[in-house]
Amino acid sequence: MPALPFDPEGADTVIVAYTLDRVDLTLARQLLKRGSRQILFEHATCWTDPPVFAADVTTFLHQSNVAPWDEHMIFGLDGSTAQEPADDRPPQELAEEIFQADPIPNSGDGATPADADDDLCAFVSSIAGYWPAQTRQRGRMRSPGPVSSSQFR
Repeated sequence: MPALPFDPEGADTVIVAYTLDRVDLTLARQLLKRGSRQILFEHATCWTDPPVFAADVTTFLHQSNVAPWDEHMIFGLDGSTAQEPADDRPPQELAEEIFQADPIPNSGDGATPADADDDLCAFVSSIAGYWPAQTRQRGRMRSPGPVSSSQFR
């Protein structure tokens, strides 16, 4: 499947974002009013400070998160720590590196089934008919997530 820039008029597409909290206002408006045949997938969603609108699918709810390409701390086996600088390459270059990476088949952990591509395709095919087909605007997530507050009271 080719990776293409977001097309507000496109159909039958999956729009993939690492997180929506860094999306500029112009793109956010387009994503909010995206077509009915466009599915918005967000990997990392902050539940304590949710984005202005909700993605159709998210895989990781977090309170605090550091993207793999942002500055982060590395912990050594000997207990040492070091700061790893941010990867300042343009997003297109990072995306191309990810796209070109040699995928490692996931054989599972021995206690659960493997995450085979065929299984994912079968799952998506089984729910495709139930996905909302009408044009929709998804507003801000009002739920505070799995915990009623990020503050101790």
